Amino acid sequence: MNPYLRPCGVEYSLLCSIIIVVIWNDVCTVPGSKPIASNSKLEKKPRSARVKPMNHFSVDCGQAHKGLFLGVAVLAATIVSLMIFKGLFQKEKHVELALLTINVWETILFVLMSVGSAACLQCMSTLSSLKRYPGLPLEHALLLVTQCGVYLYYLFQIIGAGFSIQKFPSARRATRIISPLCAVIQSSCQTLLVLDAWSRRSAGREDRPGRQLVTFLLVSNFSLWMLNRVKNARAEFHPLQMEFYGVWAWTIITHVSVPLLVCYRFQATVCFYEIWKNSYKRKKEYDSELDEIELNKLDSA
Repeated sequence: MNPYLRPCGVEYSLLCSIIIVVIWNDVCTVPGSKPIASNSKLEKKPRSARVKPMNHFSVDCGQAHKGLFLGVAVLAATIVSLMIFKGLFQKEKHVELALLTINVWETILFVLMSVGSAACLQCMSTLSSLKRYPGLPLEHALLLVTQCGVYLYYLFQIIGAGFSIQKFPSARRATRIISPLCAVIQSSCQTLLVLDAWSRRSAGREDRPGRQLVTFLLVSNFSLWMLNRVKNARAEFHPLQMEFYGVWAWTIITHVSVPLLVCYRFQATVCFYEIWKNSYKRKKEYDSELDEIELNKLDSA
């Protein structure tokens, strides 16, 4: 179980480091350096009327069923692919077939998510955007830091496969390059989507453009998180790269980049949940959210 649990320690350390940096930034802020926001409409409201009860929690799942159904189908297909991969990889004569099977499914999933991210970005561009405030949210900081691990891991895969591609039949060469390349494109599109959609709000609109796609991407990222936990946690699951770089070099690359890769998928899932929850609130919930933002600004100032 050690290869599968090792990324947990790295994720915990990374999360603690980012939180400490955020705390340090808040504590070391010079008093009075941030402008105090004033809102006459907000000041007229009694403070007790603007405080949301702590025991009140509601989730609106409207216009998300199609994306949820497709996401669950992807999750089920991922589980089946992992079972087939683990079963075939244990037999030496079926190792290549196991790698081909999982690489084909990864490529399909990356393409679907890339198209979904681009379509979602287009749909959510019609939503209004809240005013951005100085500072990088904790979720974005974690996402950008772990994005480096995604680039590191898949670029090393592409380089190793590019120099060793002639050793494989022509029918299997494509997946050695296309799968990691699609992963780089997909993660880049997804990060851009998260950064753009984070401050988007429907502002009480009846239609909710892009929510089906956000739901699909949320569940799909969880599927990739699970796939990366099993497939990429062990260096021997990539014999081509291990042969090119050497056992020790590829093991070091895997131990450095895979925890960040796994953490990226988990963090992307969290970000999409926040977008799914906050970007499509009803009019009443949207107004109370604006009041809460103003309250936080006044309290922090």
